[in-house]
Amino acid sequence: MLTSIQQELAALYRLEHAFDVNSFVLKRSEVDAPLDRPEQLLVREDGDTLELALVLEDRLLDPNTDWSLDGFCTAAEGVSHLLYLALAAEREAQVSQLELELQAEIDKFVLLLFGSAMSALDVIRRLFRSFVIRDDVHCTVERDRYERANRLALRYCSYLNDRYVAHGRTEPLLTDLRKMYRMGGAQKLDYLSECRP
Repeated sequence: MLTSIQQELAALYRLEHAFDVNSFVLKRSEVDAPLDRPEQLLVREDGDTLELALVLEDRLLDPNTDWSLDGFCTAAEGVSHLLYLALAAEREAQVSQLELELQAEIDKFVLLLFGSAMSALDVIRRLFRSFVIRDDVHCTVERDRYERANRLALRYCSYLNDRYVAHGRTEPLLTDLRKMYRMGGAQKLDYLSECRP
């Protein structure tokens, strides 16, 4: 599943990463550090080197996993973070945690839009309007970041639906998504302020 998610996002955004996401993945049971999420991207800078590891719950790496929407979204979020950070490192750009969360929300929307039988409005409802922060998120700053990423993603994905998806305009939709993907944090937020659903 992780390879499929990586390939879909790489094709969508025209990414040319020469790595396999699976080579960066660790099972939660293999990590000694306490982790508080079903997926977590570990990042360490060592001089000019950026080391990344994507930690996922063991069940998400079991080939016999029955993929629920929640499990798929967890895996998609992790892969999204990994790909986005790799692109930023390649471009020597800084990335905020808000930007990572926002992009992951958009990526989940697009993956479900193109890869499931759900309508865009149903995906928007399930991902954004039914959004609930997990009980184990206690940090106010983290909660605020998740809520803000959700609001911004709702705004952008509703805009995409109204402007492109509802009218069957796939090519302009992809152009908009690719342009947004490559924007820096401040530029991305400015662009979102102009997107009116």
